[in-house]
This record gives sequence, structure tokens and C-alpha cells, in this order.
Amino acid sequence: MARGQTETNRNRILLWILVGLLSVILLVRNGSANADVLKADYPAQSLAGTWSEDGDTCKATLPKSYPSRSVLELSSIQGDFEVSVGDEVIYRTRDTGAATAILWIPLPDDGGGKELQVTGEGGSLSLLNALNGSSALGTRAALQERLFRSYFYALLFFIFSVIASVFVFYISIRQRHLDANSPVHAMGVLGAFILCSGIWAITDAQFLQFLTGRTGFCAMVSVVAFFLMPVFFLQFLEVLLPKARVLVWLERCALTLAALALFLQFTGILSAYYFVRVLHLFLVVMFIVTVDVFSKNRTKDNQGILVGCVAYFFCEITTLVVYYLNPTSRLYSAILCLGVVLLVISCLGVWFDWYLRELGRVAKDDAYRDMAYRDFLTGLGNRAAYERDCERVDTAPNVTLVMFDINGLKQTNDTFGHAMGDDLIKASADGIRETFAPYGTIYRIGGDEFLALLNGVTREEAQHLQAAFAERMRDKESRVNNLSNILSFHHSFRIMEV
Repeated sequence: MARGQTETNRNRILLWILVGLLSVILLVRNGSANADVLKADYPAQSLAGTWSEDGDTCKATLPKSYPSRSVLELSSIQGDFEVSVGDEVIYRTRDTGAATAILWIPLPDDGGGKELQVTGEGGSLSLLNALNGSSALGTRAALQERLFRSYFYALLFFIFSVIASVFVFYISIRQRHLDANSPVHAMGVLGAFILCSGIWAITDAQFLQFLTGRTGFCAMVSVVAFFLMPVFFLQFLEVLLPKARVLVWLERCALTLAALALFLQFTGILSAYYFVRVLHLFLVVMFIVTVDVFSKNRTKDNQGILVGCVAYFFCEITTLVVYYLNPTSRLYSAILCLGVVLLVISCLGVWFDWYLRELGRVAKDDAYRDMAYRDFLTGLGNRAAYERDCERVDTAPNVTLVMFDINGLKQTNDTFGHAMGDDLIKASADGIRETFAPYGTIYRIGGDEFLALLNGVTREEAQHLQAAFAERMRDKESRVNNLSNILSFHHSFRIMEV
């Protein structure tokens, strides 16, 4: 068993190294693939639904008039293509593989009423769907405002994911502090999943590309984050359900898919964006298996997390349906973000219940521990506390012990009752505490015996404190009405330097 586990961990580490290495290489290589994302100002006009197919070319008619220095916005077009207005070619591009890229192409000022043509690879039908799904023209400022409004949810979700992941990482530390045996790793991995989801949302949205202008880089970050999301999620479930070995295999498969997709992208054999379809199929399988595993491992905490997982997977499946029905719509991204939010809320709810239970347990343990070393009547340390603290007496410098005995306690109990004897004990304890507590620790080590363990106090100083104590008790005797007419405070002292 140990050997098999070691081999599994070794394979997982190798896969992580491969994924990390390929990710860095691809991010560096795609860092120079930039779109012309600029700024300007005027209402945008949508061209969605105005395109028609003519062989390998898609055509639309430009408005008779539009503001000068307007640009054409195209999104989610893969493969090589060129754009022309009338007989003039205004743009040619090579495929960057950035499926989520947005392009702003300057239009000629005299193009009003002319035919706009886009010719590209990959089939005219897919090109037509992309153009009718999302294309527009307008000034740069108008498109900027349109873009910001369309993807504002991604910015909010990214901020939420950063805050939530930091909070979850803090939770994992608190778990470790409260219970060394708690599944701290689970919360840490959940934090990584949340942060990875936020990175995916902000990079999948063309909003970030607009801010940075780095098309290829943002698109590649989006792909890497999307492939790592199920890996972290499965690791989270794996820690929660360590006996469900099928989750280990699923996590290994997800990590292998990520490595394979990045390798295909690196070698140019196949774009990772096309390989995403394989991951989509894997997500469906993961949903079925995970629900089955949770149904066989039901606990109170698992039930709460199961609700979050089902909500997340429902949004995940809905996301896939929306994506394949209308890939140019960004509704799928918003739905997936909602799923992550629901998962986080359910997991944090489960953790909060656990945290309250742990706080109660710790408080109860502290109360029991305090009772074990505390004298119930006086609130001072008891003999057990004194014996526990005696270890430091041999090593601490200038330690002085002052022993107290209450004279006549038995006589008081016999004559006036134990209630009066208890009052005598408590009054003595208060006087000893008020006098000696600033200089050390006070214990009640017997029925009528007290001990003060004083640090850095010499014998002569202890004698001065003893005199102050005697004066305090005489004053207390004159002020305690229920005792002053019945008995006097008499104590014997023994001072020892250690």
C-alpha cells in the first residue's frame, strides 16, 4: 500500500512539473500576440444578425454613416481570415489560437454604405455564426464602455475569488490551530480552486484583454486556469473523502488532460482550444461519479458540501449546454461563476458549523483544564497547580516561598458553622491576593494553608510584604461586619528563600 501510494505521488509530481513547465513556455511564447485594443468615444452599433453567407465569405453592409475613426469589433474567430471594405483589404491576421480573443479593426472613414466582407478558414458556417453572434462597430470609447458593461460580472467575480481564497487560506490556518488532525489541506486546495476560477473568469472575459492588450497571453492563461480548475476541485474532494479512491484516479486523469492539452498546443499538433471539448466530456463524467461517491459517504458535513457540489455541477452542465448552443454568448461564463459562488457559500457554511463546534470543544476543554488547576472556593491555584509550577522554582533566580496558615479555622467551623469558615478562607485569600499577587502566584494547597510563590523577591522584601498583609487584614477585620464581632484574623507565616 505504501509503495503504491509513493508511486502515485511521484507520478502526480511529474505531471505537475510537466504542466507547470509547458504553461510557462506557452505563456512566454504567446506574450507577443496582441490585438489592437485602443480607446475612443461614441455609441456602438451591433452587426449581429446582419451577416449573410456567400461561399467562403460572409458579408454585411456598413451603415451609410458612422463616426470617423470607427473600428470593427470581431470576437471568437479562429483560424486565418481577412477583412475588406468594398475592394480594399483592411485587415489580415494569422491564427493565434486565442478562441476568446477580441479584435478591434480600424474602418476607413469613407466606408459608409459599402459591403463589409470577412473571409476565413474553418468553414463559412462557423464564421457566420461567430459574426452573427458578436460583432459591432463604433468609436473606441463606445466599444470600451460596451465591453466594460458586458464583462463587469467577471471583474466582480475575480475580486470575490481573491477575497474568498484569502479567507479560505486563513481558515486552513485556523483549522490547524484548533485541531491538528483536521483536513487543513482540503481548505487550502479549495482556496486554490476559487482563485483559479477567478483567474479563468477574468481572462476568459475579453475585459482583461482590453486592459492589457495581450491577446495570446490572456487566452493562454484562461486555458491553463480552466484545465486546472477540475484538478484542484478533485483534490478538495479527495481530502474530504480519503476512502474514495475513484476520486484519486479522476484527479490524475484531469491532471493528465491538462498536460496533454498543453503539450499539443506547444507542439502545434492541435490547439488546446479544440482539446477543451475533451475536458467538457470529462466534466460530465466527473459530475456523475462525484454525486455517486457522496451518496455513499453521507455525513452531516458531507451533506452540506454535496449540496454545493450539485449546485456547482448543475451550473457546469448548464454552462456546457449554453456554450454549445451559442458559443459567442458570454452567458456560459456568468453561469459557471454563479456555480463557484454557490459552492463556496456551501463549503464556508459547513466550515462555520465546524468552527463553532470546535470553539465550543476548545472552550469546554479550557474550562475543564482550569477546573483541574483551580481552587473552587477562592479562585486561586490549587495543589496540583503548585506541583505543576514547582519545576520552574529550581531554575528561577530569587524565588521566595511564603507559607500561610489560618489559625482557628477548625474552631470557627465547629462553633459558627462551615459557612462562616468559608467566609474566613475567602477573606484571607482576598488579602493574600491583594498583597502578594503583583509579585508572583498564589495557591491554596490545603484547607487552611496558602502559599505565595514570589519571583525576584528577597527575604527582606517578603517580610515587608508580610507586614503589609497583616495591616491589610486588620483593616479588613474592622470592615467585614459579619466577621468582626465573631472572630479575628490570625495567620502564621513561614518565609523560605529557594
